Amino acid sequence: MATHETIPSNKIEAKAKRIVEDAIDSCPNLKAYFNENDRTPSWDGEIFVYKNGAQKKEDLYGTIPVQIKSRTVTTFSLGKCSYPLEVADLRNYLHKFGTIVFLVEINTKNECRLYYAQLLPVHLHKQIDLLRTNQKKRNIEFNYMPEKRYNSFRFICLSFIDNQKRQAGRTVISLEEIEELEEIQVQITTEPDKDKDYADCLLENDVCFYGRRKTIKTLAL
Repeated sequence: MATHETIPSNKIEAKAKRIVEDAIDSCPNLKAYFNENDRTPSWDGEIFVYKNGAQKKEDLYGTIPVQIKSRTVTTFSLGKCSYPLEVADLRNYLHKFGTIVFLVEINTKNECRLYYAQLLPVHLHKQIDLLRTNQKKRNIEFNYMPEKRYNSFRFICLSFIDNQKRQAGRTVISLEEIEELEEIQVQITTEPDKDKDYADCLLENDVCFYGRRKTIKTLAL
């Protein structure tokens, strides 16, 4: 994938922000609050997640920190793609118990594609553990989100918050320690909806497993 640097960077950033806002606004229970000026380290704003489309403050389900990245390309990435994030940002995300990072690719025809990465504490711990000494950036995998499926972000955000709450302050263990567990659980977030089922939710969300040792609180795998 070759890059193309003819569009001014401020226009690229503004367009990327609009694309993400449009995706979030397509979901009745989500509201984007993004910074006008990019002065906040590691984040560009938040997504407010509500229990329903009325978006009343008493129905606030939670908030998700967000960072938006962008790049110009000659050809779009197919399916998943990777993008280098600064290690300092990854550590900051962990302090917030996770962040959703959006990546917008813009081609030479000014067309856009949206990608996203759900970086929960369990994912961040694993990425940080793999760092080399003095490594400044690490490539992170992003999922492609077609425009026709933008409404899936309502489930992605609900699932993110549910897992974020379960992982905050928990111990992350390796796969080698599974034999020590008394119980393993998987959490699937969904809501009553005729056109959705558990299989859809599994495909659209990162699935996290949780284990329990005897007399010890829940652990993230």
